[in-house]
Amino acid sequence: MHDAAASVRGLGGSETGVRDLEELELLRRVIANDPAAWREFIRRFEPVIRHQIGRSIWPHRAALSSDSMADVLGEFWIYVLKNDRAALRAYDPAKGSRLSSWLGMLAMQTAWKHVRKQRSHLAVLPVRDHDDDPGRGARFVAFERSIRDEACWQATKRKRSRVH
Repeated sequence: MHDAAASVRGLGGSETGVRDLEELELLRRVIANDPAAWREFIRRFEPVIRHQIGRSIWPHRAALSSDSMADVLGEFWIYVLKNDRAALRAYDPAKGSRLSSWLGMLAMQTAWKHVRKQRSHLAVLPVRDHDDDPGRGARFVAFERSIRDEACWQATKRKRSRVH
């Protein structure tokens, strides 16, 4: 008799057994593309990943879209999966960090890359004066300038903190 729940879990594996796996064994199964292991990996580590992304993009929220969290999370998973999961294969527990900490660091790097990319787009966008485009209100022009100024200020602030 065919067990429908087993086929939903994938490969007939036990979902509860996957929850009990140590981090390294779970990672090994994720790299081997075990569907149950992937579900557990996401259940276990996505909250940490989301938290680190949120912490990284929050200071730059004025210059980012409301979809930035989803965008960065998607970029993170693409990074993790590309080149046959090379990022996951690069994890080395001998260096002393837990897998959750290491994934959080990757999430922060992905978020910072996203913020830099968005800021570079803002830096090249010209701000037109109200007189140049009468269809746009003065309040919108002021809002557009404030976003540009905030992005430039954040970039300057970060550069100064690196120097000191």
